Amino acid sequence: HTLRTLRVLRIVRLIYFIKEMRVLIQSIVATLRALIWALMLMMFVMYSFSLGFTEAVTEELQMFKSELNDRPCSAPQADKHILDLCQYWDSVPKSILTLFQTLTGGVDWGDAIRPLGKVNWILMVAFLAFFILMVFIILNVMTAVFCQTAIEAADKESARSQEREIACTRKLVVDVCNVFSEVDKDQSGTIDDNEIEMASADPRIQAFFAE
Repeated sequence: HTLRTLRVLRIVRLIYFIKEMRVLIQSIVATLRALIWALMLMMFVMYSFSLGFTEAVTEELQMFKSELNDRPCSAPQADKHILDLCQYWDSVPKSILTLFQTLTGGVDWGDAIRPLGKVNWILMVAFLAFFILMVFIILNVMTAVFCQTAIEAADKESARSQEREIACTRKLVVDVCNVFSEVDKDQSGTIDDNEIEMASADPRIQAFFAE
């Protein structure tokens, strides 16, 4: 287990030094906050519409209770219309799931809207309004927000990289100035052959230029 942990840490450290991978990960992390708010907005919209759909379908199913022994969703003689209503719209959780599946391709939206149209045409209009609102407005806005957030995160990472490079360059300049100042024993502002020969024998100078 210890070796596995060390390998994972090594991989994480390697990823950190790969700029493109680091930018990608930071962009994903930066969009998490927007993702949470987007999911909350989606859930609110789906919950609001599902309440209306479920209430209308429940009233429709109440009309068939006496004919189907108070069990319209499980009666063997129930027709396809009743079964479709029970499958997609007879409770708020089912309605929310149906709306989510129509957006993500889990259910064909034509199959979901067909039983609603037999209950009331207004429900079809409401479903189409939900579909247009989500697909053409909210999801597009969410995509734009995610892209903008990712771009800003990438720009910040680029700025941080430039700052690190500038800091490294400044440190290198200071170190070089200190080295040449130490080599210039007489502080004349120039380095002659004797000073260069003495510096080449200094282990510290050798180590500095070896780096």
